[in-house]
Amino acid sequence: MRIMGIGGGSREHALAEAIARSAHEPKLFWVSEDRNFGIYRLVKRTGGEYVLAKVTDPLKVASLAEQWGVDMVVIGPEEPNFHGVVDEVEQRGIPCIGARKRLSILEMSKAEMRRIQWRYGISGKLLFKTYRSYMEAIKDLEEHSELLSWLQNVALKPARQAGGKGVKVIEDAQIYLHNEKSRFKQRHMRWLEDYMSEYTDIEDKILVEEKVWGPGIHPSVLRRWKNCDRHAACTGQ
Repeated sequence: MRIMGIGGGSREHALAEAIARSAHEPKLFWVSEDRNFGIYRLVKRTGGEYVLAKVTDPLKVASLAEQWGVDMVVIGPEEPNFHGVVDEVEQRGIPCIGARKRLSILEMSKAEMRRIQWRYGISGKLLFKTYRSYMEAIKDLEEHSELLSWLQNVALKPARQAGGKGVKVIEDAQIYLHNEKSRFKQRHMRWLEDYMSEYTDIEDKILVEEKVWGPGIHPSVLRRWKNCDRHAACTGQ
């Protein structure tokens, strides 16, 4: 069996380790933008190949999958899903573990995920607002923060999945610190606008949502292939 993996982080290293332990003794073929030496050693040990390339380029990734004659592609990071890598690989008849572009909007856009929760009454929904610019956000918050109490205690986030960076939680509970907290909100929203300027695939730039407390759980599960419906596992259905 020939397995191709995408991505060069610690998550992908863990996937490579798990796949390499398979009783099927797969050959690993890997693509990442920076070399992960842990993955590199596994690839060489199994007799595969390792290539440095842009993992968000659907044509490049799919062409390598065909060139290597792999039986399956496993995508670790989110960004390749957002750019349609799964769609291109599957169009060429190669099973791929990852989300198609249309479905991956749920991961890419935090704002769209919130809208869907409210539209369909999904539990866990929060009060939120989205903005396309720093000035739009400042103007709206100045007008409504006194009327909408939840805007006092908020989480400020990039409206798009952006590598887990840029989240600030602000509790504006003490009157004597109100002005300082307001200035901090403004500074961070300006930073968010600058940070999000490199992402042109989404109109929303800044997400402001009510602050909540509690544990965050993000489970990841990779089941035994023989116990999964092949089509469901490859398409996320």
